[in-house]
Amino acid sequence: MSVVNCSSTRLRTDSIDFIWTIEDFPLLRTLALQRALPNYDRIISQKFGDQHNGTWFLALFPAGINCDGNLLSIYLFSYSEQIRIAEFEISLLDEKLDIIEGSTVSLSQPRVFTNNDSSWGWEDYMQINIIEDNILGENKNKNPLSRLIPSPFEDTQERIRSSDELIYFSDEGLDSHNLQSNYLDENCEIKSSQDKIFNWEKTILKYFIFDGAMRVKINIKSYRDIIHSDGSVIIPSFFSNRIATQDYLWLANDISKFSTDCSNKLCEKVTINCGNEYFHVPKFTLAARSKFFQNFFLSNFMDSKTVHFSIPIDDASPHILKNALDYILTGDCELLSGENVKKWKEIIDLFKFSDKYGIKSLYNTCIPLIIANINTESVWAIMIIGKQCNSDIILRSVGNFFRRSDDFSIIANTLIGHIIEYKK
Repeated sequence: MSVVNCSSTRLRTDSIDFIWTIEDFPLLRTLALQRALPNYDRIISQKFGDQHNGTWFLALFPAGINCDGNLLSIYLFSYSEQIRIAEFEISLLDEKLDIIEGSTVSLSQPRVFTNNDSSWGWEDYMQINIIEDNILGENKNKNPLSRLIPSPFEDTQERIRSSDELIYFSDEGLDSHNLQSNYLDENCEIKSSQDKIFNWEKTILKYFIFDGAMRVKINIKSYRDIIHSDGSVIIPSFFSNRIATQDYLWLANDISKFSTDCSNKLCEKVTINCGNEYFHVPKFTLAARSKFFQNFFLSNFMDSKTVHFSIPIDDASPHILKNALDYILTGDCELLSGENVKKWKEIIDLFKFSDKYGIKSLYNTCIPLIIANINTESVWAIMIIGKQCNSDIILRSVGNFFRRSDDFSIIANTLIGHIIEYKK
């Protein structure tokens, strides 16, 4: 492997703020209901962002994706040929450019923007409900009526993903929105009527349009690259040849979480020795990716006298350690690509290493490869590793394999062979 000697690792991000004022919104909404806008059913913002690193633009559907007037839909588009990783937050503003309470929706995790699917957003950002006239008159100055929206990452019919899109699940689950329900009144009666939907002043839009304009604010945090102090850089497009963009996200997420506490601390070089081989890795990245090493190093970050660590690893072969360290440094390794994914014994060893040293993203990456390799020869070893490493997903897949197998005697004979080999 290429030896990396560096003292720090940083996740570089770009932050972009953009306010979009949509004049004559009621008129544009009426045209959208008739699919008569210049862009048919949507309004497109001007491009914004860094011209050198690729720009962004917003698309707002004033009458919803289906142009029936029941929804307000909004999407962020990437205007770049490069794979981009970003998270963003959208809000509506009042006439003083203050955020309207309850209108903010945000992502809890970064998302992948590609050429094949360059947008992320919400079809049902706002439900355009009818409100009774007397209720509207009594509550002009109260908070707008909003609704809880579903996570945009759930597998719904409204959001169809291409094979290149990433579905990334964090420890926090899918709670990726923070839109609140702010009711006008406990007795507020909401009705839906196609006859009244054209009159925006009789809907909750009344509380989001000021002087005929709707104002949208977006903040984007774009993950540009991961850079080591020796000058080596990891960028999202590095993984463009396979769906391992997910590994970049994990790496970015691991480092961004850990850097909150440790980015300003001294990060020394670490030497890991395995047999007769030595690997030099950045302490910061090693700790960010591995719970085991994080706990090992954390107290020593404050000790300025500690300038070097030498750690022996004797529970893995140099080959497995090399692959694990490559993954820790770049989000990729030899065993995770090409024909090597069929080497199930080595992948099991890599999986076992990730479990012991708390490399959660590598642990998650190995699971589908192990499942794909379940066959008559491997099933018993995979069942054992599933139990040892507490993987219910692997154990369920083994159970499904047993149920589908036509001739269980072959599997039983394989088990006997394993037992005889073990006793030798």
